[in-house]
Amino acid sequence: MQKKIFIITSVVVLAALIYFVTKENQLTKGYTKIENNAYLKHLKKNDSGTPILVGDYARVNIKYIDNNDSPFFENTSDIEIQESEENLHISFILKKLNVGDSVSVLINAKDFFENYLKQPKPEDFNNKDFIKVNFNILSSMSKEEYNSYMSTFYEWVDNPKEYEKYQILDYIKNNNLKIRQTKSGIFFFSKQNGNGRKPKMGETVQLQFEGKTLNGKVFDSTKERKQLFSYNYGSQMQIIKGLEEAVKLMSENEKALVIIPSWLAFGELGSATGIIPPYTSVVYEIEIKKIN
Repeated sequence: MQKKIFIITSVVVLAALIYFVTKENQLTKGYTKIENNAYLKHLKKNDSGTPILVGDYARVNIKYIDNNDSPFFENTSDIEIQESEENLHISFILKKLNVGDSVSVLINAKDFFENYLKQPKPEDFNNKDFIKVNFNILSSMSKEEYNSYMSTFYEWVDNPKEYEKYQILDYIKNNNLKIRQTKSGIFFFSKQNGNGRKPKMGETVQLQFEGKTLNGKVFDSTKERKQLFSYNYGSQMQIIKGLEEAVKLMSENEKALVIIPSWLAFGELGSATGIIPPYTSVVYEIEIKKIN
C-alpha cells in the first residue's frame, strides 16, 4: 500500500514538474538567458541607430507586463546610463543597445519584485510567474546635451505667460481650491490628516489614487482596478515625479489632492499610450493606505 502511494505521489510530482518546465520553455522561447532567472529578446533592432554609451541619458519607454500578458505599468523616462556589471541593472541592459532598439526582458516574478524593484512580491504573483519588462529606446543625449536641454526646459516652465500655468490657475479658481504650490512645482492640498508616519527610503508604499486631466477625464484609477498601487519609495521609474513629491509630504492614512504640471508628470511627449497629450497638467486624489 505504501509503495502504491509512493508511486502515485511520484507521478503527480513528476507531472507538475513537467508542466512547469514546459510552461517556462514556452514563455522563454526566442529569449536568450542572461542569468539564472532572467532572459532577453530583441523585439526590434536598429543597427544604424546611435549606440547608448555610459554617461548618456536615454529616453526610454518602459512597460511591465504580467504573466497573463496584461500591462500593469508604463512610463517614459530619461535614464542616466551608469557603469554596471549587474545583469538585472537597467544600465547593464541599455548600454548594449542603439536608439530605435526594443527589447523584452523576462524575469522571474520573485526576482523582479525583490531584486529589481527592491520590494516584497505581491501575493497576486507566485514564485513560478514571470514578468516581462519591455524597453523601447526613443532617443539619447550626452550629459552636456541633457543639461542644456533641462536648462532650456525649466526656462520655459518658469515663463508665466505659458498657457499651461493659466490652465492650472483657472482650475484652482473654478473649483474654489485653497491649495498651495510647493517648491518643486506641484500644487498640494491635504484633505485628511494621516497618523504622522512618513515613508522612509526603501519602504513599500501602498497607494489608492485616481488620476484625471484638468477637464475631469479619468485616465487611471486604483479603485476601478480594485487593486492598490505598491511601489518602493525612492526608486526610479515606478512613479511620476509629481506623485513622488506629493508622497514625500504625506503620512500613512493621509488623503490629498495634488495638481501636477506636465514637467513633473508626462512631459512634452505625453503618456506612451497617447491617453495624456503633451504638455498636460494632471490631477490626482491620493491616499497612502499603508507603509511597510
